[in-house]
Amino acid sequence: MKKFVPRDRDPLFFLHIPKTAGSSMRLYLRNQYRKETICPITMNSWEDVKSIDVNELKTFQLVHGHFGFNLRELLYPEMKTLTILRHPFDLTISLIRHLQRDPDFHPLHSVARGCSIREIIGGQQFAFPFANIQTAFLSASVDPFRVYAFMKENSSVGENWNPTGLENGPDMDVAMRNLEKIDFVGLVERLDDFLPMVSNDMSYHPPTVFPRSNAAPGDRTDFHTLASDDIEAIEACNQLDLKLYAHAQQIFEERRNRAAARAQITRLRDSEFYPMYSESFELDISAPMPGNGWYDPEHGTARSFRWTGPEREFTIEVPLEAGLQFRLRVRAASPFLALSEDNLILSMNGERLRPTLQVNGEDLECLVELPEDLIARNHGVCSLKFNLPGTKRPTDLGRGDERNLGIAVRSVYFEKL
Repeated sequence: MKKFVPRDRDPLFFLHIPKTAGSSMRLYLRNQYRKETICPITMNSWEDVKSIDVNELKTFQLVHGHFGFNLRELLYPEMKTLTILRHPFDLTISLIRHLQRDPDFHPLHSVARGCSIREIIGGQQFAFPFANIQTAFLSASVDPFRVYAFMKENSSVGENWNPTGLENGPDMDVAMRNLEKIDFVGLVERLDDFLPMVSNDMSYHPPTVFPRSNAAPGDRTDFHTLASDDIEAIEACNQLDLKLYAHAQQIFEERRNRAAARAQITRLRDSEFYPMYSESFELDISAPMPGNGWYDPEHGTARSFRWTGPEREFTIEVPLEAGLQFRLRVRAASPFLALSEDNLILSMNGERLRPTLQVNGEDLECLVELPEDLIARNHGVCSLKFNLPGTKRPTDLGRGDERNLGIAVRSVYFEKL
């Protein structure tokens, strides 16, 4: 009798920040990989890394644990990264309650057990270990080989994100940049939206049942019920994390919107509402546009054209055959905006491209190659976003049109290379 065996999935590093639904996520992820391809570290920290040969880390398909961002340098180069953030107020409360509840969680347990939140955060007997903890994990940047060598020779002296004490402390700018590099950025408060995005992109089994592990009975973290002094104390020790979390929310929403658009374009392709060509093709400007931020078609002396607007952003989303290389060629007129390669921002599937712009008076041609790997990674969907330096209302310039206009697009070509 045949056995049902799924194909191997792409490798993944789960950067597990404590108390961010990580135990549940870990159980789900481990079910997607063969046991022998999962890193055998069980304590989920640098303390346990020293028990294996550091070169082995590159051989595993799934690595998870309480590690800082710098561990990525020891892993398979093409390994994708996933992390989950939590509102800093809820996270801090959860960490403090865990600290008070679990004697094995942290050495400060015995001191913290009978203290209030503001006493733990600001008391002289504490060096509060969880301030800006998410920023700390995501800005960890000490050479991981140096950390590994230190751990082999010494016992742990610091926190999970900084076991050697060599890090300089949380750095928001570094954390922001690193967060942009992470493939999957989730939010505890939005797991129901986040999990389908991960399972779809990684070809995981859909999370129809998701375990809620490591949640203490009655462990509610509604900070709105706290005294104002407690809230002020939590806010004071999380200034960096609050800014980082806001940035994570923005990343999450942008990627969720892209994922939803990709799913819809895929449905339009599969139902044959949208054609998919393996040869060069041109968009019919007079037909419904596969994108957003376009006015109705208008008829010029030679051919139809469309103005972009009223916002400065406009998009084109089309299915392209994965494995083929295309070049985009857009011809337009820009009578109101002085465009250059510096102020015309173009991104594809969330990653910025560097187009060549040829300008001749009001006429322009935008030319850029579309990376084959970006098409493949987005399941054959090409989502292009153009960001102009602004829009103009012709009436403000003494002309009769009251619309906010960007550029007048005459043709859009996808040329197979």
